[in-house]
Amino acid sequence: MSDGSYYALLSSIVTDSLLHLYLTVSETTRFTPTVKRNEILIKYLKPKLKDKRYQSAKTEIKRLLMIGRHKQGDLENKLHEVNSSILDDVKNVTDAQKLFDLLDELRVKYKIESRFIIENEKRKARFVYLLQSHIENGFDDDGKQVAPISLFWESPKSSQLESMVNEVGLFKAVTEDINEDSHQVHVILHPMNMMLEGKEVFRQLIQGKRVAT
Repeated sequence: MSDGSYYALLSSIVTDSLLHLYLTVSETTRFTPTVKRNEILIKYLKPKLKDKRYQSAKTEIKRLLMIGRHKQGDLENKLHEVNSSILDDVKNVTDAQKLFDLLDELRVKYKIESRFIIENEKRKARFVYLLQSHIENGFDDDGKQVAPISLFWESPKSSQLESMVNEVGLFKAVTEDINEDSHQVHVILHPMNMMLEGKEVFRQLIQGKRVAT
């Protein structure tokens, strides 16, 4: 595996973990404490140790799990720290990272939260909904988008979702279907692919070190 592919794999682990955490905790209206958030992240990361696709990142995953299992550990905070450092140290980001950034932008700029679709649950206007299978299968090991990602929104402003996403500029959004009577829209995200490179940077970030630039 090349340095670029290795680094992109590790970057996707971070962003996919954060996406999983936020879409999971959004399923409840109750506050989710750090201990529970650590448990969610550990449960998500642990199976990757036995997954051959993540073999080259096994050491780094183990370090992340150690942080999450520590009594005073805050794995979410560590992932954010690493993620911020990655963005400072590389010119480009993965498509998985861009999806995380897009959902965060919708939350901050338009007050629209995001969550997974739950069967038989009534949808709320303040949420954009995603299919969990799209998140799990929409990106390859390098964090590159390999399949369309669907966004579903039910709101009187539903017709504006495509323009909101395109204004952010991280994906090309196309309205697949819209029902003006029920205010429902289905928007599909298409990728604008970028590449990452570097390997030792991430390894040292996980250990709390900073690579000089």
